[in-house]
Amino acid sequence: MRMLVTGASGFIGRATVAAALTRGHRVRAVVRGGADGPAWGGEVEPVRADLRDSEAVRAAVPGVDVVIHLAAAMQGDDAEHAATTVGGTAHLLEAMAAAEVRRLVLVSSIAVYDVTTAAAEVPVDESCPLEPRPEERDPYCRAKLAQEALVRERAAALGVEALILRPGVVHGPGRLWSPRLGIRLGRRLWVIPAAAAPLPLISVENCAQAIVLAAERRDVAGIALNVVDDGAPGRLEHVRRIRPQLEPHARVLVLPAWLVRPAGGLVHAILRLARGRRPIRGPFSPRGFAARFTPRSYVNAAIKDRLGWMPRDASTMAGGPAEGAGRDRR
Repeated sequence: MRMLVTGASGFIGRATVAAALTRGHRVRAVVRGGADGPAWGGEVEPVRADLRDSEAVRAAVPGVDVVIHLAAAMQGDDAEHAATTVGGTAHLLEAMAAAEVRRLVLVSSIAVYDVTTAAAEVPVDESCPLEPRPEERDPYCRAKLAQEALVRERAAALGVEALILRPGVVHGPGRLWSPRLGIRLGRRLWVIPAAAAPLPLISVENCAQAIVLAAERRDVAGIALNVVDDGAPGRLEHVRRIRPQLEPHARVLVLPAWLVRPAGGLVHAILRLARGRRPIRGPFSPRGFAARFTPRSYVNAAIKDRLGWMPRDASTMAGGPAEGAGRDRR
């Protein structure tokens, strides 16, 4: 198959291109103008296009069998996320319709779920409700919710069959730390809330394999699937595993699970005082803090059943969780 991959120079994008090539596919790799792309071989056709530019997107799409949509804003305000994540997706859908490309795999995030309403022992599957109060969350969550809604509303009308994947905490060489682990106060102290809570990890290799498998399938559309590895470790377990690679001298302060919501409220109150009592939104709002650290487990039964995907043991893979250096994501 000929696959178009947006965000191909990103962390997940590079692994996805590699996985597609391993499975014998040809790849058109879309990277944003000015971004440094990897040194791909002859089976990869690099294309520079900013998804905010509808004409550039329209020129990039024709001639492929399926689109894997990874590109999204990771930082910035609501305007940046709306233009890149939501506007870029709208341009891509229109370009696919014009080129008669009928298959889309949208890579979203588990950040879209509302994990604060059900009991801790209830696992998060695809029936879990989505965040009902996005105005109290961060721009990334709001944009991903809007992106998914756009795809659900527009894809079918444009004749595009869309499948949504929701990866958990994607990790691998160069990205071991995640804000879902806790809070890093400088280089010397990590605060880890609900230390025993399962961390919904997905190795970048397993994530890429799931994405390519989804792109190969022509019989699954109109649904969303969680993408997480088996055997989620507790937060503290993972912190102990990666700490030597990230901050050798950092100390770890464990925050009990019952203090997660009160701590979020305290941080919110302090920030409001510091900012002149303006409402605080994002990861340090009470709802954002609770969404990130409320103890819940995530399940991958649906993707195994619908796609036949089986994650490999990340601890035995090259570049597993104990290797490399890290930087924040999600």
